[in-house]
Amino acid sequence: MYKLHAQTFYWVTAGLQRMRTALEVSADNRKVDKNALMAPARQKELHAQLEKLNEEICILGCRLSTGPANELMASLVDGKATYQFFSDKIREVDSRLRDELSFVEVYVVDEKRHEYLNPSALPFGMQVLEQFPAAQFEIDEAGKCYAFGRPTATVFHLMRVVEIGVGAIAACLNIPPPVKSGEQNWGAMLKGIREEIERRNKAKPVGWAAANDQRFFAENSALLDCVRIAWRNPTMHVANKYTDDEAETILHAVCGFMKNLAIRMNECGEPKA
Repeated sequence: MYKLHAQTFYWVTAGLQRMRTALEVSADNRKVDKNALMAPARQKELHAQLEKLNEEICILGCRLSTGPANELMASLVDGKATYQFFSDKIREVDSRLRDELSFVEVYVVDEKRHEYLNPSALPFGMQVLEQFPAAQFEIDEAGKCYAFGRPTATVFHLMRVVEIGVGAIAACLNIPPPVKSGEQNWGAMLKGIREEIERRNKAKPVGWAAANDQRFFAENSALLDCVRIAWRNPTMHVANKYTDDEAETILHAVCGFMKNLAIRMNECGEPKA
């Protein structure tokens, strides 16, 4: 995926076209000698603009247009560009670019979702990033899928984020990580979490209730069970798809869940309950 700077592309192409038009009008009025070398300052200015244009042309994959653009930039660097050469090459770039752009599709991201493409935006907040660095890749991917209107893919990555949260809760409760393949699933892990919570509720270890852990783990265990039934299990089946609204709801829910966990623990389950 490549990022096209649409404003830069428009500004450079429009500017160069205005210059070409002004040059041709002046030449027709015999104010400019077409075969004369362009002023050094003007050549330097045009070279800077062409560099920007060429970057955007490469991003668009318009390889045929880069040829005349590179020839023109080389002549500007050498200080050998005449007004006629500049006019001819810009016309050639324009013609090839228009033809090549007929085969290019440009997609525009909704303004409200654009922030999810910015890595520095941190949609889940800095605390989640610091406490759960292993989840950052999945959070970024979920954000990109959401921005590009792929709701089912968004939910898929969000469930992987929650899975990291499940592992953290289990570790915080000192539950050994699953070894057997049959135990490496949400159902088995949540069962182990519920059993450990019930054991502690009965044993009433020192600090369990006083530290508010009893309520914290009970609420998150219940929430995770709802997530497993409503979202996680259905996501794994081909027949199930999600709408944009559903993906947005799940995105906000998972964000809230991870922010809540980040207040209490990190991805290794520290501090232990």
